[in-house]
Amino acid sequence: MPGIRVVALVFAAAAVLVPASATGHASVPTFTVFGSPTVDGVLSPGEWDEAATLEFAAAVPGGGTVPVALRVMNDDLDVFFGIRIGTTTPTLSVALGFDNDHDGVLSEEGDDGVALGFGVRNGFGDLVLSGRGGCPATICGFHDVDLGGVENGRGVRTVGADATHIEISHPLDSTDDANDFSLGPGDVVGFGFQVAICTATFECAFTRPLFPLGGDLEIARKPTPAERLVDLAAAVDGVGPGTSLAAKVARAQQAVARGDAHVAAALLTAFVHEVEAQAGKSIPAAVAAALVAEAARIEQLLTDA
Repeated sequence: MPGIRVVALVFAAAAVLVPASATGHASVPTFTVFGSPTVDGVLSPGEWDEAATLEFAAAVPGGGTVPVALRVMNDDLDVFFGIRIGTTTPTLSVALGFDNDHDGVLSEEGDDGVALGFGVRNGFGDLVLSGRGGCPATICGFHDVDLGGVENGRGVRTVGADATHIEISHPLDSTDDANDFSLGPGDVVGFGFQVAICTATFECAFTRPLFPLGGDLEIARKPTPAERLVDLAAAVDGVGPGTSLAAKVARAQQAVARGDAHVAAALLTAFVHEVEAQAGKSIPAAVAAALVAEAARIEQLLTDA
């Protein structure tokens, strides 16, 4: 199979033929969420809640499936992928391939990729498709370092009681221009994604929910406090006793409009205290937790501004 399977296992070796493949970008899911997780191999509670998510079942060798969730977001510097796979086997890998110029064709000179896991050289690969480096055909798969480039990004995997967690980061715009994509807010690239679950003898079941270019990655810009407050105002409409929560959000919006971040942050702190006091009472616990988390995100935006 061209494209993504190549990224996962064939890309692990240097100078291996990659057959060409093409597809359009119509009617594919778009992943575009701003956020900054910690790349430590642990999908911590709340860390990926806002990420764009794709859930599917991945095949296992010999039959059967396990649940998988792919989560995607970016900040100003990196794009992040968080993956939960419902198995603890060490013999699995994940791979992503990118259509750098978003022309619907994967397997072009310089197209980027990343892979992590079983069968990937050194466990993690920052990858590139190229006709350079003694490639015996039109285009081959290499690690960036094989072509004089730099390994940018990182991937970490941890195994829990019932699942494997993987977190991967890749710079939006590294200095390794010959081998990496260069992206900024609003830019879009097509991408493919694959999970391979294998036996120790490399008998693998490949699942390709986004193949070969089954998704679009649109680089999200950092939202403003004013934009997030609009969403928070909608979320608290009719929530809690009376209109106190909505009034606090409205006052915070007014403070942001006049450039008073300190007052806006203080109002959000008061908002959080009120929500916490009503959690499990007039406000369902899950709703309260979501409101508190959102207020905390807006406070952080105010601090960063």
